[in-house]
Amino acid sequence: MVQVRWGDRRLHAEALDAEGRTSLVLGRGEGADVELGTDATAKLQWTPLGLKVQLSSGFRGQASLKGDSPVALNGLVTRGKAKETAEGLELFLESGDSVVLYAGQLKVEVRPAFLPVRRLPIDVRVLGVLALAIAAVALVIFSVVST
Repeated sequence: MVQVRWGDRRLHAEALDAEGRTSLVLGRGEGADVELGTDATAKLQWTPLGLKVQLSSGFRGQASLKGDSPVALNGLVTRGKAKETAEGLELFLESGDSVVLYAGQLKVEVRPAFLPVRRLPIDVRVLGVLALAIAAVALVIFSVVST
């Protein structure tokens, strides 16, 4: 789940997953899905193993990996959890990891989203046949017991 906030006001929220949107670009100009109004750019790409995050310079913030206490972004590089690139910083978020980024007055929160338990669709015809079968078995049992 990616949320862009300005103070207490949520400006944008987006979930990245396999069934919907798999990538999101925050920044300025034509290639941006969400306009930040600053020269900072963040590219987020969902993968089956986690979320790939590419940040340009202009972002500051902190990350909480595996539920640990938050660490500054430059601290992730020294720990080997992120790498510096020509554009800025690249890191990979696994399940349970979260990042809070700041670009000017905007706050970008990247965290796991709550996913409801998916239910299988109910097939009404199969349910009707099952109900008739149970009623037939009950009728046979009742007729055997009453004789």
